[in-house]
Amino acid sequence: MKVARIHEHGGPEVIRIDHIDIPTPGDGEVLVDTEATSFNPTELAVRQGIFQIELPHTLGWDLAGHHDGRPVVGFVDSGAAAEFTIAPTDRIVPAPQSIPLRDAAAIPLAGLTAWQVVEYVTKGQKVLINGAGGGIGSFAVQLAKRKGAYVIATASSRSTKAVHGYGADEVIDYTRQVPKTPVDVMIHLVGTPPPWTPPGA
Repeated sequence: MKVARIHEHGGPEVIRIDHIDIPTPGDGEVLVDTEATSFNPTELAVRQGIFQIELPHTLGWDLAGHHDGRPVVGFVDSGAAAEFTIAPTDRIVPAPQSIPLRDAAAIPLAGLTAWQVVEYVTKGQKVLINGAGGGIGSFAVQLAKRKGAYVIATASSRSTKAVHGYGADEVIDYTRQVPKTPVDVMIHLVGTPPPWTPPGA
């Protein structure tokens, strides 16, 4: 089978398509016929050597495919960028039927992370989601709204319409203004530190 893996750290050019044997699942594992995977910033960190892993390494943590003929999605420790993927049985679930299976490959890492960050959001709270136009942010907006929160989201001008569509009550173009409304919770999903305002300022 074909796999996308790295034998050294570096830029995109270090990703190679190799041919290896189809793996055999062990106890508590299944073999998934892979339909798609998605690459996240975590894969970038792996490729660049920020995360130390044994080489060669097959990329891909998000998984969408078929097991026993049924569409599934899941999250694995590695190896989803392959024609077949070994997955622990407790790491796969039925795929949503409302979207194409290939698109569902973008759900596991971003969706699970968003679920974790909104865990303590409660009904009636004002929540600021900084970076709502990204993968995790798009899920976080929807999950916070389902919990009954009032969601204020920041996004770039190109993402504003989409973030409104996710259900945000207010969307602020961060390239033009800074959020000033007091909130109960801030979920910060961008790579730079959030702006700090001295108490009483």
